[in-house]
Amino acid sequence: MKHPALPAQRGKRLFRLRFFLPFIAVLLIAALLPAPVFAEGEYVEKYWSEMTADEKTAALALLLAGENGFPVPRTIVAEGGTRALNEALWYSHGILVYGDPFGGTSAYGPRYWGYDLNGGYFGNNNFPRDSDSGRAAWEKAWLTIDQIRRNPVARGYVGELALDGSAFLASEKRATAELWLAAHPEWTAAGLDVNYILTHFCFNSVVSDTGLTQGQFIGVHRSKNSGNLYYQTFGVEVPVRLFLVPNDGTVPPDPGPEPNPGPTPGPDDPPAPGTEEIAVTANALIIGPDTVYVGEKVLLTDRSQFTAGGVAYETKSAYTTFGIGSGWTASGGMASPVNLTEAEAVFSSSGRNTVTLTIGQTASVVKPDGTSARVTVSGTRTATKTVNVLPVPAADVTLAGPHKANRTERMV
Repeated sequence: MKHPALPAQRGKRLFRLRFFLPFIAVLLIAALLPAPVFAEGEYVEKYWSEMTADEKTAALALLLAGENGFPVPRTIVAEGGTRALNEALWYSHGILVYGDPFGGTSAYGPRYWGYDLNGGYFGNNNFPRDSDSGRAAWEKAWLTIDQIRRNPVARGYVGELALDGSAFLASEKRATAELWLAAHPEWTAAGLDVNYILTHFCFNSVVSDTGLTQGQFIGVHRSKNSGNLYYQTFGVEVPVRLFLVPNDGTVPPDPGPEPNPGPTPGPDDPPAPGTEEIAVTANALIIGPDTVYVGEKVLLTDRSQFTAGGVAYETKSAYTTFGIGSGWTASGGMASPVNLTEAEAVFSSSGRNTVTLTIGQTASVVKPDGTSARVTVSGTRTATKTVNVLPVPAADVTLAGPHKANRTERMV
């Protein structure tokens, strides 16, 4: 059965923060505890299902104002266009989705509600399957991603840009796969591990620790009876999260569209007459491991957030759209860029060392119409991450008894 028509271009990401499995149990336990109460006039935390209509309005206003610890924009850039927040779905379903639903309809709603904060597809897990052979998913003959690429029918089911693999980080796909396997031990029992998922399935979306996105991956299998190809999607849900609402029952004022801060004077000479000026606000952010060993090569990811003219841009899109540059440095070692958003660092000494990302302050860019514009970056342009660098442990080789032909040495 052919996959229904979907948008032709993969959405860009806005926020990509790592989702750690060890925290899942804590989140699930926290979901069973009563919401904490703050001082009068401050905030309390509530689940969306517990809120009154006024509290939903207040909670949304606080999300848009960034009071939950991360900014929720009114618009994002996805699938090559600007997508506005669908506030109706917040009030009806408690989800933050951008743009209009797509992918077909059913009695249970659309296949996809729209785009999530990362620009991925926000799937409707209640959407009925197009067909069901009755065979369990872990028993099906799934094509590898390489086989999907070589098969025109399978490619049509999955989508060209889903096969590209660059829409999401490998670590994000792995975290989403781990979350799926933690909730479905029958897959693990059948021998399907994280690497199997990563080599047989493509991702429409990934989970993030904001708790506001969910994961979904899609695969193609060949029927053992007819030999025909079929696709199937798998939704990865996250624990229900709490939202801030005013403790005194008041509704905070709607912050309205994000204002354009206007150009910020920089150290360069003023732009030539007639040159357009673009003001970009940055919030620098580094994602990477907290602990490494001396001499170990570690990958660091730039997940800085950018806004311009009230529109949010994911990291790579901002750098390419506005021609903004960035640089990396490391104390106790060296850091070298790998691409626009990633760098590798190696530390030569143990201890608490730091990696620093600095976003450029000015840039020049040629617009699609051939005219030039000067870009000025304000906001938080520098981010520093502390890394605990450990000395390399010495290897202790022991023999389990006298050395024999059928006894091997074990590294302990």
